[in-house]
Amino acid sequence: MRRRRSPAGWAAVVSLSVVCLVSVARAQPSAEEVLANAGLTAADKQSVLSGQFVNVSVGAVSERDLSFTIVFLVKKAPEELAKKLIAGELITSDAQVKAYGKLSAAGSLEDFAKLTITSDEAKALSSAKAGERLNLSASEIAAFKALAGGTTQAIQQQLWRVLLARHQTYRASGLEGIAPYDRGDGRTRDPAADLRKASQAAQGLQKYLPAFHRVLLDYPQATLPEMQEGFYWLKSLIHGEVTYALARTSSWRPTARPAPSRGESTTSAPATTPSSPSGDSCPSRAAPWSSPRSTPSPTRSPGSAAP
Repeated sequence: MRRRRSPAGWAAVVSLSVVCLVSVARAQPSAEEVLANAGLTAADKQSVLSGQFVNVSVGAVSERDLSFTIVFLVKKAPEELAKKLIAGELITSDAQVKAYGKLSAAGSLEDFAKLTITSDEAKALSSAKAGERLNLSASEIAAFKALAGGTTQAIQQQLWRVLLARHQTYRASGLEGIAPYDRGDGRTRDPAADLRKASQAAQGLQKYLPAFHRVLLDYPQATLPEMQEGFYWLKSLIHGEVTYALARTSSWRPTARPAPSRGESTTSAPATTPSSPSGDSCPSRAAPWSSPRSTPSPTRSPGSAAP
């Protein structure tokens, strides 16, 4: 992802298929080239430069995918955005997030000390069953069901363990470590496959920043020198449903220019779970994977919404 100064500000393309300007191996493309690759016309560009939000149609990568592109101006310096992203300072810009906390690299139960649940949320988790309502693996469902009738504290600690296990597994194995969701009757859903398709569809990122694109697909085997990462848990209220999620942010400075990205994974209880043609860096959001739709790791469930 690369950036380029523009008197009018920063033109940003926001999409599940990330488009960005940074390139290490090739000359920096023009804003016109990046916008054209994102599907914008000359008239669209003028609308963006005048301060309007422009929507661009993009194809879905699966029947569960919700894809969209929004183009708008961002007047903050890319370095400032990257710094705030890694520090977790942009998390609360989402009004749906009610609580969040930072995870250590290795992860520990203590990292979730501020993640609390109500008795109703505990009941929803302990009554988990296979199906479309929750995004949980068979073993996660069994662990929650074993606590049916238990205390809120015990179920809350099990939620911590589920999220911690997802965090540690992703850190160790990346997409390959994401367990399939149990849909019942012998059916499963593979969130890792959805996330991989979403990342592969980020053609702009692949074109302008292929090394960073590989990190999305092949993490943790694929990494970059001096890449910074941040991991967080989130508790959100989305469409009236409590959702617990894990989020990953990363920033890399190719030729001293940061290329940030964010990915989430969610797990909810009853029902739950970009970039810049004129800049040195561009934030990108990777699709997440989710769990109990009351909610867990890199995942905001593809479908409801993933690393």
